[in-house]
Amino acid sequence: MKVAFIASEAIPYKKTGGLADVVGALPFHLNKLGIKTSIFLPRYKGIKGSLIGNLQIDMKEKHNVQVYTEGNFYFIDYPKFFDRDGLSQSILHSSVRRALFFCFPLKSLYF
Repeated sequence: MKVAFIASEAIPYKKTGGLADVVGALPFHLNKLGIKTSIFLPRYKGIKGSLIGNLQIDMKEKHNVQVYTEGNFYFIDYPKFFDRDGLSQSILHSSVRRALFFCFPLKSLYF
């Protein structure tokens, strides 16, 4: 079985609340039970990782994103939306657009 966690935050990379604790800890415990997990996060400013590839997202216009990894974490890098310190700098409209954009490439990466 494989389980993908798709979130805006996870320890040890970005934390603004309890979601980060759950997303950072639960996959670790599932791995101990033999369940393969992957965690997908935006690549906010300061998150390193190793570049593993590029994707072209075709929505109303074409967008090029890069994918980085570190362990079982995968980071979606699109500076227009994610090159910020984290969640606190957002406003609602921007957050919704970023969230929708972030989810779009995940089907290509995981399934």
